[in-house]
Amino acid sequence: RDRHQMLYLLSVLIIVLISQEALSTDYCNKDLCLPEITHIACRNYGDFDESCGSEAIIMKFPMHMRAHLLAVLNDFRNTVAKGQYPHLRPASRMATLRWHEELAGLAKFAQAL
Repeated sequence: RDRHQMLYLLSVLIIVLISQEALSTDYCNKDLCLPEITHIACRNYGDFDESCGSEAIIMKFPMHMRAHLLAVLNDFRNTVAKGQYPHLRPASRMATLRWHEELAGLAKFAQAL
């Protein structure tokens, strides 16, 4: 029982440490972007830009929709990688797309073009 408690506490500690590392990203760090560009998340506290209008909302993107989106994109990726897309040669080391929570969070800050 003591061993299980120790493993549980160690697991919790590791999760906390990893979470702190992920949350501690300094998006205002000058090394992240070119000198004339400010990172989209620098000093962004989740407020919408004026150009979004007063009706702007952040839509939920449930797990099943993420899975469907990734399946569609990876099917297209496979077509391209096999050389079955017009005017493109086959790719030998084209990575499979995966969901990335931090990038998804940063996408919330992006403005529509």
